[in-house]
Amino acid sequence: MTSRLKTRTSSEICADCSTPGPEWASVNRGVLICDECCSVHRSLGRHITQVRHLRLAPWHSSLYAMTQNLVSNGANLIWEHSLSDSSQLRTGMRKPNPKDSVHPVKSNFIKAKYQMLAFVHRLPNADDRLSIADLSKQLYSSVRTGNLETSLRLISLGAQTNYFHPEKGMSPLHVAAQNGQATQCELLICHGADPSALDVTEKTAAKLAIDNGHIELGFRLIELMYELTDRLTFYLCGRRPDHKNGINYLIPALQDRGTDVSSMEQEARCKLQSLNNKLFEELCSDIYDEVDRRENDAVWLATQHHRKLVSDHTAVPFLPVNPSFSATRNQGRQKLARFNALEFATLIVDILHDAKRREGLNIEYQSSGVVEQLKMNVLAPRDDDPDYDEVHDDKEDEKDVMSAPGASKLSADGKEESKGKLHELQEQNHSLGQEVNLLRSMVQKLMQENAALRAQVAQVMLERNEFEQRLELTGNIAYDIPRTNPQQAEITSIKSMKMNDIKTLHQSMSSDRTDSTLYRIRSDTYDNISSDMSKSNDTAGIEESSEESAAYRTEDDIDFPGELNAPTQESIVNATEQITKKIQELLQAAQVGRNSSYIECSSNISAAVNDMANLFPKHPSAESVRNALRLMITSAARLQVQCRSSGLDQPMLAQQVIQCAYDIAKAAKLVVTTYNT
Repeated sequence: MTSRLKTRTSSEICADCSTPGPEWASVNRGVLICDECCSVHRSLGRHITQVRHLRLAPWHSSLYAMTQNLVSNGANLIWEHSLSDSSQLRTGMRKPNPKDSVHPVKSNFIKAKYQMLAFVHRLPNADDRLSIADLSKQLYSSVRTGNLETSLRLISLGAQTNYFHPEKGMSPLHVAAQNGQATQCELLICHGADPSALDVTEKTAAKLAIDNGHIELGFRLIELMYELTDRLTFYLCGRRPDHKNGINYLIPALQDRGTDVSSMEQEARCKLQSLNNKLFEELCSDIYDEVDRRENDAVWLATQHHRKLVSDHTAVPFLPVNPSFSATRNQGRQKLARFNALEFATLIVDILHDAKRREGLNIEYQSSGVVEQLKMNVLAPRDDDPDYDEVHDDKEDEKDVMSAPGASKLSADGKEESKGKLHELQEQNHSLGQEVNLLRSMVQKLMQENAALRAQVAQVMLERNEFEQRLELTGNIAYDIPRTNPQQAEITSIKSMKMNDIKTLHQSMSSDRTDSTLYRIRSDTYDNISSDMSKSNDTAGIEESSEESAAYRTEDDIDFPGELNAPTQESIVNATEQITKKIQELLQAAQVGRNSSYIECSSNISAAVNDMANLFPKHPSAESVRNALRLMITSAARLQVQCRSSGLDQPMLAQQVIQCAYDIAKAAKLVVTTYNT
């Protein structure tokens, strides 16, 4: 069960600078932090600190209970152990106060506290393996109780959460689950414990919890086994699979997904499926971190001052560098931020499909392994058997067997039974082959029908765009679309239509407006992410698809002379201010949950974007200016589609709208900077 609204106490202060009323929590550190300190925590990365908003983020009850337990029992003293020593004051190291600047005072302190662990109590022989093993055994014993502070202190000293006790045959997670310690299980998993690990009896922690009567804890541990895929599903559709009823995957369907995909998309998905399990797990982990970053960004945009959104140095535009990863993997992680909402959603759906496929293969492999193990156990000699058999006379054995009553009959019956089973298996194999061929033909037929339908949809959309262009000339269009130049013959024919027919036609077209054809996953998607790919380019620009280019220019604009009537700097600045003002109105509506204003605000933003685009020639000579204008216009069109969508829940819709608004603001800023240069 997840919830968002949490009760707060007035005595809570930030663990890093003592600011009252902190709104964020570092889950794995067990502390509460303020907005300014949270910006530094986010810049460190999830491998250092895992931040979550106390009110606007979903919380499981046991995870929230663990965090509150650590906060109330002074977990912050673990990370500030040596600050109580007076000798530290002579070195100039002190804890910041609320009035200190974020950079460098608070930033340096937080990095020393959590990244360098400068104030944690150190053992004299911390590098000794025997000491680590001893700490892990203490952790093994500590998780039997509800004393979370002791367990966190042992983990901070180096105790291993996946430690396997050689005598007991269990890990600390198994012990906590067996004793019904839900908060201890949450703490261990936050620090890397594997919920799918098996004990000496080949039982998971969830199985042990259920066997010992802790049913809810057992189902929670099953959820934690699927935490990665559940988080990706919840990010897309705001729902989670029902693990209690055996539904472990819930994969949303995208509107433009289908069998008739481009060769580049097919090639990219083939590359994804060809990754080995290790690289696939790394890719899934990176996608999980990017989802966490985007969700925290959405909360950040909804809670901060909107005038600081674009230029605020506390923003986290991409995943921070993890020193334990290779340079190629860090570059691929940062490039995930370039994916727009549709591209990122498509990538997540592909990840979910392949994760489900791989789990099926693993289950089949494990099942075959179990069968082989059973065969070995049956055929293997027992301990009480002699090392070799006594020598018998083969002829006497044969006589004894043949002389037994009914021996020949048994032999004949066995042969007949084997032949019957073989014939039955052959018939089943033949019928299965026929069913496979039938399914293949059906799939081929469906692919052909889907291709025909897509061609019809493309034709209808082309005709709809032509009608919209004509309606724009008549001045009766209800919302803004990119500039076009229709043919003169079509202009003459459309002017003869009645005004009522024009309005009716426009309403029918605007009802099914979609941007599904504006975006497409590039074939190098997985090349930039997988760590086994040798080539990467951090300075690669944002590539737009051919459909996005069509949204900005038509064929009539190709030979248009460049740089005529170039806009002035003052006009560009005024247009940018108008766009920023309209975006602020939309963000304010999203912050207070006024969803009814989305459509009006998106139309105002689109009008401001078109006003700014009209300042420039139809075909600017600078490629960077063209790309920036194209990105700004397509982002505005995508914002209108998101604001009119009704299939998403309110938090998900607000997040998508905020992301689109941020893309428009970033593109507008890019237009100004590229034009000035």
